[in-house]
Amino acid sequence: MTFRTILAATGFRRTLPLFIAAAAVGIAAPDGTIDRLGPIVLQPAVPVVTFVPVLVGFAFGILNDAWPVAVIARNRRLIASRAVSLAMATLLAILVVVVIASVSNVATAATLIRNVLWVAGLALAVGSLWGATYAWLPGVVFYLAAIVWGPSDSALSPYALLLAPVDQATDIVVPACVAAAALVIGVTNPRNLGWLPRVSP
Repeated sequence: MTFRTILAATGFRRTLPLFIAAAAVGIAAPDGTIDRLGPIVLQPAVPVVTFVPVLVGFAFGILNDAWPVAVIARNRRLIASRAVSLAMATLLAILVVVVIASVSNVATAATLIRNVLWVAGLALAVGSLWGATYAWLPGVVFYLAAIVWGPSDSALSPYALLLAPVDQATDIVVPACVAAAALVIGVTNPRNLGWLPRVSP
C-alpha cells in the first residue's frame, strides 16, 4: 500500500478544501472582527480568525467518513492507514494556524492551536462515533455559545475556553487531552472497524 493510497483510503483528500478554506479566511482577514451576529451586538468584537479552527474541525469530522467496498480482517495496515491520515491532518492543521497567526495581530498561535484542539477533537470524536452528518455540530455550538456568552469570570465559560487568550498551561493541557482521546477514537473508528474504505484509482 503506497502513501498516496493510504491517504485516499481514509478520506484525507476530501478534507483539503476545508483546510484551504480555513487558510483563505485567515489570510484574507487576519485582523478582521465580527461585531454583530444578526440582532446581537458582540462585546467585545470577535476576531474573524477564531472561526478558522471551526473549519479545521469540520475537516477532522469528515476524515474517516468514507464508504467501504470489501470486508477484511481488522489488521495493522488498517489502523496504520487511519493513524497516518490523522497525523497528516494534524500537521496540516498546525501549519494553517501558525501561518495565520504569523500575519494576524489579534490572535496568537497558542490561542488558535488551543481552539483547534477543542473543536477538531470534538468533531473527530463525533464523526468517528456517529458520522460526518453530526461532526459539525459540537464545533458550531461551542463557537456560537462562546460568542453569545461573552466574557465571564468563570474559567469554565465557553468564552474563556475558546475565545480568551491563552495565559496558562492548563489552557492547552485540557483541550490537548480531549484531542488525544479523540485521536484514539479516530484511529479505532468504531463505525468502521473491519474494512478499508474505497480507494479511487
